Amino acid sequence: MSLKRTRQDKKKVQDRIEALKEKLRLLNEKETELENTEIVSAVRALKLDPLALNRFLDRLKRGELPPTPNKEIEEQDL
Repeated sequence: MSLKRTRQDKKKVQDRIEALKEKLRLLNEKETELENTEIVSAVRALKLDPLALNRFLDRLKRGELPPTPNKEIEEQDL
């Protein structure tokens, strides 16, 4: 293999790596966006006012509530 050919191949590989890095960056952004959308949907499904949501999250952080997203949450539990 000649030096010229090796450098051409190296350039192609570098270009491909850069393209894949950009694709990975975009996929990471999309993943974060979708995770955030799921979180917002889950929080909205709780149908809690901001104060009740804050109390619920505080209790969850303290370990006073099991982290079960499908459990019905009632105002009196907060």
